[in-house]
Amino acid sequence: MVSSEPMECNIEIEEHSVESVQEVVYLGIKFSADRRIEGELNRRIGISMSAVGALQKKVFGSGELCKKAKVEVYNAMVVPMMSYGCESWLLREREKTRLQASKLVYKRR
Repeated sequence: MVSSEPMECNIEIEEHSVESVQEVVYLGIKFSADRRIEGELNRRIGISMSAVGALQKKVFGSGELCKKAKVEVYNAMVVPMMSYGCESWLLREREKTRLQASKLVYKRR
């Protein structure tokens, strides 16, 4: 259970106590007690950067692939990793800028 305020939680399931935490990853999305998305956004950017790094040598750094093929790989593999769960995000201008900056970094490669 995620709670924004410290509270005493006495929920038990089959004699096991449910722990109250500040952050939890559920179905691949990080939920925070303070309802901020910076943690999830950092996670998503990190995951997508890892994907770009893994694909760098064989795809993005390859001289054998045309630009169109590289863009298609980017759109098919990197964008979904970055935007997974974004339907629930309420982005402020700062978060929008960070996402756009991350996309530009990837596209420059």
